[in-house]
Amino acid sequence: MPRHDLTLILETAMGVVRHRVSAASPLRPDISSGPAAEEATENAAALWGLPDFVFRAEVVGDAQATREIGDRLVIVGDLGLVVQVKSRHELTTDPAKEQRWIEKHSAKALRQANGTIRRLRSGPVVLTNVRNRSITVDGNVLRWVSIVVL
Repeated sequence: MPRHDLTLILETAMGVVRHRVSAASPLRPDISSGPAAEEATENAAALWGLPDFVFRAEVVGDAQATREIGDRLVIVGDLGLVVQVKSRHELTTDPAKEQRWIEKHSAKALRQANGTIRRLRSGPVVLTNVRNRSITVDGNVLRWVSIVVL
């Protein structure tokens, strides 16, 4: 599949601004696409200067089961982002099939993000950032936003 860069053209009070967004790099071929997409998302956030604020998924247990807390979390100040990553395994040229996949997996990711937020609000959780520093997070004191990366 060919790579295409994207140019965003924004009209601002100070004039027109053009911003080039490079095409996404291919995922690592040596691991399955889901973990590879999560790793690529983490690496992109860390590259943008966020390694202190990007937290890897933690597996926590409760009375009923063990669950992963988000694919990645970003916490800055009083704002928390729950990042859910979904990767397509089989490509298709059928636009209707692609649309169904996007709708189905976006909805699934949002449900997972909502579950992560509920868990984070149920009690403090120790999270480890990309620099391997751990902090205790009380999800009740943060405003949460769900992010889906497809």
